[in-house]
Amino acid sequence: MMLLRPLLEHGENPDEWLPVSVAAGVDRSMGADIRCVYQVSGDLSSVRWPTPVEVRRADGLWKHTCFEAFVGTAGDARYLEFNWSPSLAYAAYQFRGYRQQGADLLLSPPSVHVEKADGLLRLSASVPAAAWPEGSLQVGLSAVLEDSTGKCHYFALRHPKGQPDFHDRDGFVWAFQTTGV
Repeated sequence: MMLLRPLLEHGENPDEWLPVSVAAGVDRSMGADIRCVYQVSGDLSSVRWPTPVEVRRADGLWKHTCFEAFVGTAGDARYLEFNWSPSLAYAAYQFRGYRQQGADLLLSPPSVHVEKADGLLRLSASVPAAAWPEGSLQVGLSAVLEDSTGKCHYFALRHPKGQPDFHDRDGFVWAFQTTGV
């Protein structure tokens, strides 16, 4: 079973936080895929969930409820961003440096699976390991949850100071090895 770590909601006023908890994890699944899992538990009715679609690439997923992984290697300014919506839409981007977007990361549609039951939503997304950099990686796992009023709430393993910024390398705190596994 995969280790899931809690994601922390950004903000200083707990009275404004969503009545949910979020956890996420990353591992190497059987075969050559890297798998990210996100779990939301609590009052799921407090979250605006997107309408399901067929698996397809879409931009702007971060404007609504979605789950994200940011992946880089130590000492290299380049990094990748993966977005997965509970609708089954996804996106993948390459960056040359902090918020310096390069070409879209072209990959075959990832395997995205969503399970929803009373008080629990679990999204699992698998991406071919070839899409990830080789070696010792630094991964930032995060989530954007849109509430019923349309306000977005930001969750991450670590929030660097200031406004929510999942691109900040100080938030890439999950160490992950892609070679020799």
